[in-house]
This record gives sequence, structure tokens and C-alpha cells, in this order.
Amino acid sequence: MRLQSSPPVAIGGGHAVGAASLSISLTLLLVLAVCLWARVAPAQSYDQKPLAFTALTNSAQTIKASPGALLWFECFNPNASAAFVQFFDTAGAVTPGTTAPKFSWSIPATSSTGMTSPQISGPYFATAGMKALAATTAAGGAAPSSALSCDFGIR
Repeated sequence: MRLQSSPPVAIGGGHAVGAASLSISLTLLLVLAVCLWARVAPAQSYDQKPLAFTALTNSAQTIKASPGALLWFECFNPNASAAFVQFFDTAGAVTPGTTAPKFSWSIPATSSTGMTSPQISGPYFATAGMKALAATTAAGGAAPSSALSCDFGIR
């Protein structure tokens, strides 16, 4: 078996460089760029432990008492029908079925599901923090038959 090299590529000034050298140079440039980015990227602070709510029902629970981002959450629904986790961006009281949620997430019957933010920031709660509750509809106030068990990751 005979190895063949690519013909040299002319670079400004008449210097010839083989394709292998060019590939190695581009790889080193990429590695250097990643290293520089890692040194200058701002440090992110994250809560180290997930917040666990083993009995989330239609009474709003404070997930974070100051502005921040929801990075992920996961909930288990033990009920025979779907339940919804409603999220609120408010410092005030939440009245289930009356206070409009920022967004809701359906949790299928007898299963576990959630959301992981594709970005480092996640949905942002700017007012004064975030609250969550469980209900039988996306904006309703009726409690599911059994409470949901949920974990939340916040920043």
C-alpha cells in the first residue's frame, strides 16, 4: 500500500503548505480559540442542589424568592389523568385558577416528565422570583387527586 500526500497549497507570499499541515494548523487554532473563550467567559453561579417538592398541589410553592432562571425541572404524576405544573412570576399571592401562569407544563398520567432548558439561561422570572403549583388544567385551580413530586434546578 502506498500513501499519497495531497499536493501543496500555495499561501500568500508563495509559500507552499501541504493539506495535512493546514489541517493541523486549523485544529490548533480551534483549540486555542476554545481555551481563550473558557478563560474569558463569565463565571455562572448555579444552585448546587435541586429543590425537591414531594407534595406539589394547588397551593403555590416558592421555587425562588428573587429573580432568576429555571434551568430544568422534572415531576412525577401518580394520578390516572394528566396534571399540569403552572409557573408564576410574582412576589405576591397566587390564587389558583385566577392568577395567570407565566407558562404551564403537562405531566402525563402515571409518568415522569419535565423540561431542560436548551440555553444556559432558561425561562427567566424577572419580577421577584418564581412559584409553582399543580392543577388539573393548564390555567385552572383544581388540585390533582394526588400531589406531584417535583425537582427544580434554578439559577
